[in-house]
Amino acid sequence: MRQSHLAMLRRLLRPLRSRLDALFARGVVVDSNATPKMQELQVDFGHGEIRDRVEHFEPYGFTSRPFPGAEVAGLAPSGGRTAVVSVVVADRRFRLQALERGEVALYTDEGTAIVLGHGGIVRVTCSEFLVDASTRVTITAPAINLNS
Repeated sequence: MRQSHLAMLRRLLRPLRSRLDALFARGVVVDSNATPKMQELQVDFGHGEIRDRVEHFEPYGFTSRPFPGAEVAGLAPSGGRTAVVSVVVADRRFRLQALERGEVALYTDEGTAIVLGHGGIVRVTCSEFLVDASTRVTITAPAINLNS
């Protein structure tokens, strides 16, 4: 293909590329509001582009309130940044590291963690473990070890 054809193709595709670039956004949490039914974030997408009331979509049964400085992957379904939704929020400052492949964990910024490990082992790390059961607590195990 000659240079002139390449230049013309690039020129024709430029609007499409800018629309595709506008579909995805990476930003940083400035603030959060956990009171609405869908949590809302204030996100700084850089270059002075701060968006308020960015809905944060979370998987059913899981929720968290991110700290300012957490990272956001946003999606703008309309192709413009007027209606951005947050599809993922991550915070590398607190993420558990060195999990084995296939392990799953819930964790907080204070080091509280529940790790679903290999071999059916569940590891809980916390300063206090409370159980609030309205009818019964049942433990079935061939052995119970308590260390203090």
